[in-house]
Amino acid sequence: MPQVYDTPEYKSPNIKVANTIANLRQLAGPSNVDGALAFVIGSSAVFDGVAAIYVWDCANVTGDNGGTFIRPTAIAVASPGRWRRWGATVVIA
Repeated sequence: MPQVYDTPEYKSPNIKVANTIANLRQLAGPSNVDGALAFVIGSSAVFDGVAAIYVWDCANVTGDNGGTFIRPTAIAVASPGRWRRWGATVVIA
């Protein structure tokens, strides 16, 4: 099961929380609305020192590079819809 918070206190259509980038790939934003947010707690493991905020871009077709652009697995490579990192990655020492 993906490590994505889906408890009542986290159920918001516009804010998602995922443990890792791999878990973020399990989430697709709304198909026709930009601006949903996702907070990723760690790059490859929870609290691994790297966290980031992503914003949903429903028209984006940029390739998944594992950092600034993330394509949900439910979306075909040529289809639009990507998580785009917002601002800088936060490194927690």
